[in-house]
Parts: sequence; structure tokens; C-alpha cells
Amino acid sequence: MDLYHDITIRKMEEHERMLLIKRANTDDLTQLNNRRFCTEYMKELDTDEESKYTIVSFDLNDLKKSNDQYGHVQGDLLIKRAAELIGDIFSDSGIVGRIGGDEFMAILSTEDTTYVEALLEQLRQRIDETNRSMPELNLSISYGYAMRSEIEENIPEKVYQLSDNRMYEYKRIYKQQREG
Repeated sequence: MDLYHDITIRKMEEHERMLLIKRANTDDLTQLNNRRFCTEYMKELDTDEESKYTIVSFDLNDLKKSNDQYGHVQGDLLIKRAAELIGDIFSDSGIVGRIGGDEFMAILSTEDTTYVEALLEQLRQRIDETNRSMPELNLSISYGYAMRSEIEENIPEKVYQLSDNRMYEYKRIYKQQREG
């Protein structure tokens, strides 16, 4: 009886520990990995000189405008829908996380440009489908990506910075097209 009791208690403690770890690494709003988890994952990549990966940065367009016009409930809906799409499309190929606010990232275990572009095309199509079925959302996402091989030294933070810079260039072009 004591052995059964000890095993039961250990299993319960392990289950509770796993729940706490999951909670510490999960974004509450989107249920994606959080910034902490993504940062730790990048540190692991930093130790593997042979790793091949692509980092994709995402940022919602016009979230502030939506929040100002329709309120934060609408903004949260945009963030949740973006998280669903990004998670659905990219999580089978790596990890996906919400970095903060309306920023997301995917770390994909590939450097195949054709494959990455195909995933991004899926994202564009799913955004279009979402906007047709829920026009009130008006979802728009800027993105940029960079591959490990583009950076001389294996520093994932530099790969992330390059993907982020490319995402902001996409965002700048998007804004110019909307204004002009």
C-alpha cells in the first residue's frame, strides 16, 4: 500500500511540475510558446554549429488603428486569429511563439527557401480566406525571414535580427502602398 501511495504522489508531483513548466513557457492569450521559451530555444541553437534553421518574424499591420477604432477586444481577436494561422501553418516545421504584443516568430528546422516560401504562401491564402469570411477583422501580417547560412557566425540572435529587419522593410512597403 505504501509503494502505491508513493508512486501516486510522485506521479502527481511530476504532473504538477510539468504543468508549471508549460505555464511558464506559454503565452496566456494565444497559447503559443512565449518569448522566454523562444529565447531559450535560440540559446540551444547557439551551441549547435551544424544546425540549419530559418527564423521568420511576423508583425500584425494596423493593430493600433484597430484598437483605437474598435477597442482592445477586437485587437485581441486579431492577435488570436494571427496566432492560430501562424501556429497551424508553421508549428509542424519548428517552434512558433508570441514574442510580445503583436509580434510572433517561427524557428523552422530548414533552410529550404522553396519550402519556407510555400509556408508563407499558405499564410497569405489563409489570411485572404479569413478576411473573406470575417471582413470585420481585416487581418494583415508583415513578415520577414532569414536563414542560419546568411550569417557568418552561428549567432541565432543575429539571424533573428536580420529576419526582423526584413519584416520591418515589408511593413514599410505595406504602409506606403496603403497611403499611396
